[in-house]
Amino acid sequence: MAPEHQSVVAVLVDQHDRIRELLSDVRKADSGEERGRVFDELRALLAAHETGEGVVIRPVSVQVVSRDLIAARNHEERHIVRLLADLERLDAATPGFAEAFEPFARELLAHLAVEEADEFPVLEAEVSVQESQTMARWMERAVTLGPRHAHPFVAGSPLAQRAISPFTALLDHARDRFEHARPGGAAHDRSTRV
Repeated sequence: MAPEHQSVVAVLVDQHDRIRELLSDVRKADSGEERGRVFDELRALLAAHETGEGVVIRPVSVQVVSRDLIAARNHEERHIVRLLADLERLDAATPGFAEAFEPFARELLAHLAVEEADEFPVLEAEVSVQESQTMARWMERAVTLGPRHAHPFVAGSPLAQRAISPFTALLDHARDRFEHARPGGAAHDRSTRV
């Protein structure tokens, strides 16, 4: 949980750093099973993080940052979440996963860098310390309680994320519990996922 005094930008940068670490760990994984485990962690963090940005950050950003810039970030997020959903259907042990992962990773890294360069400094300058700390706590909650899987139909739409995400989060948490409880657990072939 974010310390009481931590800014929302600090929380976002911490989450971005963890996403970068997980991207690297997926690339360096020694086995398909390890790659799948690390990818599952990345997928869950990224799904919750992007939802948190849509619900917590974008309603404020749209007031203080250029609407064109926010529209571009939302467009990027829609595309990245679609790529994430495609990856989620693949078995991490196959060459097809590695081939699909690289363009996803490149686009995600570029997206993170643009947010940090263009959006975060404006948030830091324009949002009060108290509001920033409140937003930081909400971003932390989003990662803990938010969706765990890619949902392309709401990606990049803050309004849809606010309306639908509580339901998708509940379904995702239940889905993960069932998946881990059944024989074979999370290591089963992802090609059976919807």
